[in-house]
Amino acid sequence: QFSDGSWSEAKLVALVDALMAKRDKLFAEFSPQDLARAQIVAQFGSALNGIRGEHERVDFDRLRRIAASPFIAMTQFKLKQAAKRGAKVDPRKVDAVVAALREIPRDKPFKSPEIAPDLDSYESIAALIAAARVVTKKPVSIKFAVGDAEDLLAFLRFLRDAGALPDHIQLDGRGDDFSPGSGNAPPGANTSLPANEAIIVADALLKKLGVRERIFLEATGDLMLPTEAVEKLALGADGVCGARLWMGMGLGCAKVKACAGGNCPYG
Repeated sequence: QFSDGSWSEAKLVALVDALMAKRDKLFAEFSPQDLARAQIVAQFGSALNGIRGEHERVDFDRLRRIAASPFIAMTQFKLKQAAKRGAKVDPRKVDAVVAALREIPRDKPFKSPEIAPDLDSYESIAALIAAARVVTKKPVSIKFAVGDAEDLLAFLRFLRDAGALPDHIQLDGRGDDFSPGSGNAPPGANTSLPANEAIIVADALLKKLGVRERIFLEATGDLMLPTEAVEKLALGADGVCGARLWMGMGLGCAKVKACAGGNCPYG
């Protein structure tokens, strides 16, 4: 979307140069061999940014190209954005860089759906997991919050019987301090189980179905301290993931809570 010699292109080039300089400074202590071992997870939410094809469906050719990178350890699909019924990006935030990364029109609002069409039923999720594993030749993960234990049992049983269990499950769900179940819901909404209870439920149900050893169960939920990680491991998780605090610190977030209005003083 950039014209050669345009002001938009110049701003993007300057931004990339600044980011690369910071990267080089940050990683100065690492050798090329260290950096060559870096692994990331390619996560796709309901908007399918990066692999969105016609009719908002997964473009498997694009997924294959992304997964071919030696730095991609696995792909992950975030099942839905239930707490906020999807997400709308304010047009004032859709500058040239955002438009290019999300592949959307500039200066226009964009709506991420609550659920992607390829994730709208047990059958479609099972088909996507199976297809993604074949296409990427790498592990496949799904990310969700636990709402109802009986629903989760039915969901996991369906995936097991369909031969489409994921290799990895990341349990979403904030802790107790804001809105258990989601960082996107209003305070007190209790949209789903807090992280600790979700771990106990998921661990028990996977054992009940006889597939616990086949799935790596990862817990989130505002992990800030080592003790919180140990607690989640003791409750049944195989590993933990902490991101919100560190992303917020990196962005200079001061919890103004003006995200949706486009009026964040920190940008």
